[in-house]
Amino acid sequence: MGDGERRAMRSYIDSAGYVRVLVDGVYELEHRVVMSAHLGRPLRAGERVHRKPGISRRDNRIENLILRGRKKHCPTCTCGR
Repeated sequence: MGDGERRAMRSYIDSAGYVRVLVDGVYELEHRVVMSAHLGRPLRAGERVHRKPGISRRDNRIENLILRGRKKHCPTCTCGR
């Protein structure tokens, strides 16, 4: 998703550095919106979306995202879960 598309979707960078986009009147985390669109369904309870190591929180291209379940959580991430 390019910068021009982000502006058209009304987005902002939150205090933690994540991109949030306006979806149906609510600001959602962009990486979760991108993964949901890629899957063609809403994310399920317990599913987490992560970036590959070394990828910026602002780079939410699908090739940089990884879908994980709660039990297979990424041991190297810094999200604290």
